Amino acid sequence: MRTKRKKRKATTLAYSVGLLFISFALYMVSSLYLKQYNNQISFKLQAAQRQIQVLSTEKEALKVEIDNLASKSIVVDLASSDDMKVNKDSVIYISGKDE
Repeated sequence: MRTKRKKRKATTLAYSVGLLFISFALYMVSSLYLKQYNNQISFKLQAAQRQIQVLSTEKEALKVEIDNLASKSIVVDLASSDDMKVNKDSVIYISGKDE
């Protein structure tokens, strides 16, 4: 005579182990995703910082060029080479620079 085997009921321990494996798998997936996302953001930040440095250097060079070209002596020399004269009554100084 064979005895009938009874199905074992899943115990709390089996559910706990299953939940542990599922949570570990989710942890690994989310950890890898967050590392990749962090690297991507870091790369974008570094690219933006390089762009800021390039633009600030370019801005400084343009400021120097503007200062050189906007000096009063250069403007007066160019005007005198074209036979122009300065009308002192209509000259207004805005920045206070007087060379």
